[in-house]
Amino acid sequence: MIGSFGEIIFEISDKKVFSLNNEISRTYKSKISEHSEIYGQGMIRHQGRELIELSFSISLNSTLTTEIEKEKKKIVDMWEKGEYANLVFGGQVFGEFPFIILEISETSSYFNKGKGSFDLIDLSIVVKEYIENPKLYNEQLESKKIRQLETTTEEIADVELEQKGVVG
Repeated sequence: MIGSFGEIIFEISDKKVFSLNNEISRTYKSKISEHSEIYGQGMIRHQGRELIELSFSISLNSTLTTEIEKEKKKIVDMWEKGEYANLVFGGQVFGEFPFIILEISETSSYFNKGKGSFDLIDLSIVVKEYIENPKLYNEQLESKKIRQLETTTEEIADVELEQKGVVG
């Protein structure tokens, strides 16, 4: 197992039902507002970040299970119900917050006349960070900023002492 999304387990294998394809794409975006002056230069302002989006593809192979549609339904049900879950890869939680499915694109191939269904289903999935409590997120962000400022202040004080010959 290389990862999971809720109860769905991903593996990279030609012998497993949920096979994660070779790449994951992550998008980071800033919230920027632009202020234009009538004459002269305008200015932009950073107003935080957008929620992180990830996209990845998985393949469902009917030669590995007789219930390919049932396996696909697990993912579609998560999307339809608006369920969110942690995304785990390599034994580590991916991101600080859970993700919710925004979009699923399906490509079916190799129609099997005997079964009356396709043998291979490729799903392209787009998920977005789900922050249930934005207030808690803002508190965590402010705490990070304060810790970083304290560390920077301590480093500056150490450098000043070193330059004065007090330390070292």
